[in-house]
Amino acid sequence: MKKSRIMSSMPGRILTASISRKIQPVYLDRIVYVNKNIFNTDGSMLVDTTSIFFDTITPLQLFITPNDSVIHRIDVIVDIPWVSGAANLSIGSAQDPTKYMDITENDLYATHETVFSVHPGQESPVLAERLVGTYFASSSSAGAGRIIVYYSVPA
Repeated sequence: MKKSRIMSSMPGRILTASISRKIQPVYLDRIVYVNKNIFNTDGSMLVDTTSIFFDTITPLQLFITPNDSVIHRIDVIVDIPWVSGAANLSIGSAQDPTKYMDITENDLYATHETVFSVHPGQESPVLAERLVGTYFASSSSAGAGRIIVYYSVPA
């Protein structure tokens, strides 16, 4: 059985889980942390984290939502504030780039550790949906952050 280290979005929290045919989620602070793109159907909260940098190519592919999933919350965390230019970020799908977060709902130039959250509570389409971050880099010369999506698949 292969051991895998799973990083949480909480500082200092590294979890270890046994990886086998059936993935066993690790519960911590009422959030389930599992490997990216592994879905369950028991209604537990799942988390997907994607990094973004000042020189990221757009569209930034986040992940594919499972059928009938619900997006509960999206956080954009500024780890290193962007420098210069007029960079912006929206989160949605290829068909609707601002479906979940518009460029006015985050500020990549905010101070270190600023968190921008939206709570769309929207169901994904019946079929899977590819979430993307549409990013305009402008002339930015530095900056880094994370996009964290909290979602579930109702039982």
